Amino acid sequence: MRRKHLPARLRNCNSTWERYELRLPIQFRLLCRLVGVTPQRVLQDFIHHVCMDTWGYSSDERLMAMSYFTCSRYGWDRYRPDQQRQMLRELDSLRSGWPGYELEYYYGRLDKEYQLQVRYRLAAWYVKWRGRMKKPGQ
Repeated sequence: MRRKHLPARLRNCNSTWERYELRLPIQFRLLCRLVGVTPQRVLQDFIHHVCMDTWGYSSDERLMAMSYFTCSRYGWDRYRPDQQRQMLRELDSLRSGWPGYELEYYYGRLDKEYQLQVRYRLAAWYVKWRGRMKKPGQ
């Protein structure tokens, strides 16, 4: 499917990824050095866990990331904690639609079709939750 057939809210997205520049405190950098992992790897893994991406992480890490995200009170002025957990569960349900989810080895034939399907489902998910956001003063 061509780009012009995507919903308007996704048509302006040139990529499913964005880059950000972060300031990392020395404690975090030193901790990463001690355990032999790059700060980028730690942060990228956490991001994959929170957004329930298709990468092969166990459900324990995803549940802990979900718990951290909700307990950190991000967006509590917009959504109740139970709503946030529901948002994350719905993201997790997208993961199970990945064509290689149940396979021991995935050859990648259906990946483009899946990516397009996910973009449509993410657009619907976003619109749904955007409409449920608390209004100021509620």
